[in-house]
Amino acid sequence: MPTPDYAPTFPTMLRHIAAEYGNGEALVRGADRLTFEALERQSADLARGLLAMGAGKGSRIGILMAASPDFALAFMAGARIGAVLVPFSTLLPAPELRKLLRHDDVDTLLMHPAYLHHDYLTRLEQAFPALSMQRDTRLFLPEAPYLRNVHVWGDCNRAWAHRGKAALLAAAAATPAIDEDFLRRVEAQVTPADSALIVNTSGSTAEPKAVVHTHGSAVRASQLLSVGYRRMAPGMRLISNRVFFWVAGLNATMLYSLHDGTCLVIPETGSAAEIAELIERENVQAFVGTLGVPDIVKAVQARNPDRHLIRIHQEVYGVAMRNDTNSPWRFVSDVLESRTPAATLPPPVERIPNGYGMTETFGSHSFDAVPALLPAGKDGACGLPVAGVELRLIDPDTGEDVAPGEPGELWIRGMPLMAGLYKRERGDTFTPDNWYRTGDLCTKDADGYLTFKGRLGDMVKISGANVAPAEVELCLVAEPGVREVVVMGVPDAHDAITLVAAIVPGVELVQDEEQIRARLRTQLSSYKVPRRIVFLEAEQVPRIASGKVNKPKLREVLAAAIADRT
Repeated sequence: MPTPDYAPTFPTMLRHIAAEYGNGEALVRGADRLTFEALERQSADLARGLLAMGAGKGSRIGILMAASPDFALAFMAGARIGAVLVPFSTLLPAPELRKLLRHDDVDTLLMHPAYLHHDYLTRLEQAFPALSMQRDTRLFLPEAPYLRNVHVWGDCNRAWAHRGKAALLAAAAATPAIDEDFLRRVEAQVTPADSALIVNTSGSTAEPKAVVHTHGSAVRASQLLSVGYRRMAPGMRLISNRVFFWVAGLNATMLYSLHDGTCLVIPETGSAAEIAELIERENVQAFVGTLGVPDIVKAVQARNPDRHLIRIHQEVYGVAMRNDTNSPWRFVSDVLESRTPAATLPPPVERIPNGYGMTETFGSHSFDAVPALLPAGKDGACGLPVAGVELRLIDPDTGEDVAPGEPGELWIRGMPLMAGLYKRERGDTFTPDNWYRTGDLCTKDADGYLTFKGRLGDMVKISGANVAPAEVELCLVAEPGVREVVVMGVPDAHDAITLVAAIVPGVELVQDEEQIRARLRTQLSSYKVPRRIVFLEAEQVPRIASGKVNKPKLREVLAAAIADRT
């Protein structure tokens, strides 16, 4: 089994990277600058404070913070005492926040008071109205019976809240028995088999789907992919607009950068102009992001026309970022290199491996090391299984393995796979021989290259044939000026199912339905071409609290739109 050359737990990982990278900068956001040594030292002080206030192995510590050095410190402080970390979306409305705090049995919440236009102090009081009458920091809330302490980093005038970092440092100072030696003894009891974090991936109406990862799976997977596949060099500087509460930001951005000694520069607002300015000011060499890539590219080149961008890999994530939209999301990583000749062209998109993963595998389970290109004839594939991963494709009707090239449901087991789903029995999650049924429809060729086709539950029957919306979406997102696209089956006025594409256009897109359909016919079989294309503004696309598309409501919007045209 692949593993780092130290025990795969977060305490040992943290001490290793502090010794390895020392005073090199690890995280930068605004005026906050944190070295690898400072991350280890300051998180140790906070960890001692958590211990002094009663937290320990198995405690569930929620983190409601923007991507920041504060987030990294809070995460590592909890992880090194054996607590289970629960990152929460900074987009959660009050009802969702209440539901997840209760479901995940969080006993300590570490939070920022606000971020951009979000006021989390007010939101927490909306989630738990009894808080506004609370005059003590020791909490006993019927709606969240395990929640005892809330620590707020920054300005806070609430009687129910501890003063964040200051309160933890004071608790550590007041408890001299919890010294460095005591902390090391605590860390020695943290093992690779211990639960390390819970990542919530559910929608707004379903029972929460809380994925549990151990120290062993999280540290092994993040170290393997950062050092063996991403291959950034120590001292390089990377900027990202990814959030830390989902796997793409937590693992493939924050943890990757800690493992390989990269300095992660974090924008405060995430605007294209800010990112372009930071790239120059912070001497950034690489960018990885989820949103606004074309605008960022334009902003960079507007500031410095001689700077050229070379796309080095493109990822298609599965369940991790797609639980409600049920279609692939593309992320583009670009190396910014001012010395690159203008004539240098990026490789063809079809030959770039689409790293493919999910929350349940803590990131990519199929990938090829950057900057590898796919072999000829394997255009659009996701690459090969990463080390320690086993994949099977199963016919959902017969339960038998499918032949190479034939579509089947993807089953996974191996090193990065989750320990299970919180509050669900193992037998409800895994097969008796420990396979996890993903619900993803894929093909795998004779050489082992995996290609994502769609979700089993999303398949649309058109003219007697199955259509995977994801396949159509992949063609449409390649259209110049398409900002976002969702393809789905929509009932028409006669209750027949019509394939419809909802497109959020950018300024470059000519909103001509027939022209787009004509181009699709050159790439897809005729029955896969949407019969209708509906153009929507971004604010017209219904979304759930996490920002993902609310597909049932979007289906209603599209049904009304195509009815108006008949």
